[in-house]
Amino acid sequence: MNRIISVVAAVSLLSGCMVNGRVFNPIAMVQEDQEKKERAEQEKLDAQKREEAEAKYQAERAANEAKAKAENEERQAKYKAEQEAAEKARALAAAAEQERKAALEAKAKKKTTVKLTELGVALLAPGDVEVKKHHSDAYGTPALFVSGEASGFEVIVSNAADDRYDLEQRIRRERAEYHWGMDVIRQQELKGGGWEFEFSYPEYYTDGRSAGSRMGYFSRQVVGGKKYNCFISAVNEAHLNDAAKACSSITASVAK
Repeated sequence: MNRIISVVAAVSLLSGCMVNGRVFNPIAMVQEDQEKKERAEQEKLDAQKREEAEAKYQAERAANEAKAKAENEERQAKYKAEQEAAEKARALAAAAEQERKAALEAKAKKKTTVKLTELGVALLAPGDVEVKKHHSDAYGTPALFVSGEASGFEVIVSNAADDRYDLEQRIRRERAEYHWGMDVIRQQELKGGGWEFEFSYPEYYTDGRSAGSRMGYFSRQVVGGKKYNCFISAVNEAHLNDAAKACSSITASVAK
């Protein structure tokens, strides 16, 4: 009988009992404590993971910032080096260009005999000139363009063997085809059937306003029985005079 009572009491304790109107269940309490302990451990573990993740993030961020800073410094250093190199190259190029121009200016002060081998003649011109094939054969072929960068000298010389125009015909053609409003300032017959004339013509801006006037020179030179055209346009008076002198200096000094 006592044993039965003890068992009943034990079962009653395990299943709960009333104390001041509240039920106390030892098993539930143990389970609750266990759950609290597990939650606390889980929270601790989660907090640890968050701390590790934050630490990892901060480390990666710091590494990325350091990398970006290093790359930016490298770019800036590279850009600075490139700028310095470019500036040095520009300075060297400017010095070389200045030296080249000085040499050309020195040459331009001296007259020299320029050989026009394709035409079999030569003329006197500033020492800085170069001879190139002219882009147009309208005045005879071959046509050579003689020009000087420093001197500003320009003249075109062409073979006029097939040019059928005389002085008056050439003036009329120039006025009609190339230089509207052209005025002949001076014209002259030369020895051996040659001739020359100087002219001016107006220029206009695209809106119709006057842009002043330009000058030109055209001559027929006869050298060794062969005809040559020597001419230039769109020049000022000083360059026109230089061109006229050069054309009158044409000689058959180069064997063709």
